[in-house]
Amino acid sequence: MRILVENDLDGYAPRRDLFTGLIAQCDLPSGFATTLLIDYRARFPSACVLFHDAAQTLSCLRAAGLKLGLITNGSKRMQSRKLECLALSANFDAVLISDAEGIHQTRSRDLSPLH
Repeated sequence: MRILVENDLDGYAPRRDLFTGLIAQCDLPSGFATTLLIDYRARFPSACVLFHDAAQTLSCLRAAGLKLGLITNGSKRMQSRKLECLALSANFDAVLISDAEGIHQTRSRDLSPLH
């Protein structure tokens, strides 16, 4: 587990690279990295949970007549699945996913291309 956390780069390591590196460091069969990646992509979105007050906060903001937007970093496939699993899309007037916009955020959290 320590190896996985160290190589995750605060969530910014590409999952394929992360799992390939883990497999190499643990001396496991190379094909196992693909199995981990497939499993991660299939299961991770449904494991996401909202902060306890997130749904209520969004509802209150919407009831106040505010327009809401969401900017999220990551692949379109993964971020769309998370939004679906959390039933969040309907809360927003606009959703921008970095991958779909052709922007790939770095670890420095540089979103200047959005300006």
